[in-house]
Amino acid sequence: SGGVPIGSPGDSSLINLGASTNNYLRSMKCWDILATLNYVDTNCILAFGHSRGAFLTTGLVATYPNKFKAAGHTAGGVSPQSGFSAPSSTLAAQIRCPYIIHHGDADNTVPLAMDSLLNSVFNTTGIPHQFYQYNGYTHSSISQDSLMLSRTKQWFTTYGCPIPTSINNINL
Repeated sequence: SGGVPIGSPGDSSLINLGASTNNYLRSMKCWDILATLNYVDTNCILAFGHSRGAFLTTGLVATYPNKFKAAGHTAGGVSPQSGFSAPSSTLAAQIRCPYIIHHGDADNTVPLAMDSLLNSVFNTTGIPHQFYQYNGYTHSSISQDSLMLSRTKQWFTTYGCPIPTSINNINL
C-alpha cells in the first residue's frame, strides 16, 4: 500500500510482530492470491523466513499444517515463555511438514537456545527435520551464507515438489 510505513498497517506493537495472528492472516492472504494463479500448484507451496520472519514461518506452518509442503528458517525458534514474538513449543508441535533450521552460534539477537528448543520439539514429534549450527555466524551473516542457501535448496528439492525445467537453473 502507498503512503504508509513498511509493514502496513504500520503498527509495530507485539500483536503485529513475528508469530502473530495478524501476520498469519496476512500470509494466508498471499497464499490465497497464489491459489488464484493458474500456474501455481497449491500442494507445492514452501515457507521460509529469517528472524521474526522465522518466528512467523514456524507459527504459520503450525497454524495451517496442511497448506505447506516444506518449511525452514534462519535465526528463529520457539520461546519457552508466552508474550514474545516467537511461537510456543506447543504451537510448533503442530507442524507436519519437513522443516530445516539454520542458526549461528554467534547470534546475539535471537539466542541459539530457541532453535535448539524447536529442534527438540521436532525430535519429539518425529517430523523430518534438520538442524544446522554455524560456528562464528552472527544473526545477519547466517541469512546470506552460501552453504545455508545450498542446504536449503537441497532440502526444498528433496521435500518440495519437482522444479519445473523453466526455472530449474535459478540460483538460490
